[in-house]
Amino acid sequence: METVTVRMSRGDRTTPWGFGVTEAPSRDVVIVNVVGGSLADRAGLRNGDILDELEGLRNLDINATDRLLVTSRDKIELVVHRQPYRRQNGMGVMEIRACIGRD
Repeated sequence: METVTVRMSRGDRTTPWGFGVTEAPSRDVVIVNVVGGSLADRAGLRNGDILDELEGLRNLDINATDRLLVTSRDKIELVVHRQPYRRQNGMGVMEIRACIGRD
């Protein structure tokens, strides 16, 4: 799993961050509904990213995460974990692409 730090800033509070959160059965907070072209999208946030840290706080439940996102002002920092890039081929099989090395 890869760890990524995502930083976003906005000119005013009326500009949405451009993503939502949901709680997985494991109780992890998961990033969902990343809007194409939004601040979140341009900052590199992806659907399925698992929230590890928000504004320096860890082990947040969905309610605390939502409160922090709603009350955040012009800047926000998230640390997320994500799975390696996967792509579905034409036969419905998931492929994982990785560069191991070169001869």
